[in-house]
Amino acid sequence: MWHKDILGDPWVALTVPLAPIRGHETVATVVSQPRWLTRPDGSSIADEQADSHSSVHLPARSVRAESRVDTASAETGVGTSRPRPETTAVLYIHGLNDYFFHEHLAEYLAEQGVAFFALDLHGFGRSITDEITRNDAFSLREYGNDLAAATTLIKDECGYQNLVILAHSTGGLIASLWAHSQTGRETVDGLILNSPWFDLNRPWLDRTIGTAFVDAVGEYVTDFVLNNDESNYVRMLHRDIAGDWDFDLNLKREINSPVRTGFFRAVRAGQARLAEGLDLNCPVLVCTSDRSGHPGDPLPLKRSSDVVLNVEQIIRRAPLLGRDVEIVQIPGGIHDLALSEYGPRIDYFKALGHWLRAHRFAGPPLVGYELHSLPFR
Repeated sequence: MWHKDILGDPWVALTVPLAPIRGHETVATVVSQPRWLTRPDGSSIADEQADSHSSVHLPARSVRAESRVDTASAETGVGTSRPRPETTAVLYIHGLNDYFFHEHLAEYLAEQGVAFFALDLHGFGRSITDEITRNDAFSLREYGNDLAAATTLIKDECGYQNLVILAHSTGGLIASLWAHSQTGRETVDGLILNSPWFDLNRPWLDRTIGTAFVDAVGEYVTDFVLNNDESNYVRMLHRDIAGDWDFDLNLKREINSPVRTGFFRAVRAGQARLAEGLDLNCPVLVCTSDRSGHPGDPLPLKRSSDVVLNVEQIIRRAPLLGRDVEIVQIPGGIHDLALSEYGPRIDYFKALGHWLRAHRFAGPPLVGYELHSLPFR
């Protein structure tokens, strides 16, 4: 059942049970808003799931939503439907030690005339069921069921004609590989990657001999913790520490978010597959900062560079995705470009809007709509 999301109104979430992995319960979580949980004729898919035990009702909650749906009862959410204007849906996928909280990104994309959904993969964010499976996998293929469930909801149940996946960091690698799979090639119409994790941001020795060693040992010792350091990057972002953004530090941790050998092997195998070339059959936009930084840099430099990944590695491997790949560097952007300082963040949003319109996934911006009218968070 759809239920109220941790972000509060008007966000709702759907917890999707998945097959157990290595004996552990797993779920995926889809997050959206009632205005997008509709069929092309405007009828709601979520109303049909609501029962007396559900806390979610689906009245229109904004002027834009009210222009689409005549709500007969604010208590039941049942009303006279009008055709849904959106034909494209964007599915957002987070990175490592991460989850969806980017309301400002969703609002910008909504103003471009596309519907917005987010997916918290199993073991991340809203989908954490235990500490053993948190941020962990033995193969990136394990996330295929998560993506299949979310995209089936969007394309089959809601009936959106176009599906664009917007994925960040580790999510960018996972989404790229899934878009290359048979199911992905039949499902994904466009791919946007925000600082995707295409290679290991370590010296040559670690990328070669170190990777080979972990690959050999990690086949038998899958749970050995390779890294459990504090995240200076998360500290830089959170408003209660050194940043501007409000998010749940239990879901995006500054401490105790271990990277284990099994997950490291899975990522390196995925990166090796990408290095062979994927030949995606959809257009791809790859966005990254214009500068790589270091976690030990002074705060002003960390706020204007990618201190997590190597920008040159991303640019070098991006053409291997397919034949229609556009690369855009955002001056002053950080690792998650959507959380950059105001100027770079606006440049990133403009790049998204331009690409969506160029590929006819979105129409022209609303008359009178200005980017500076977006809330800071």
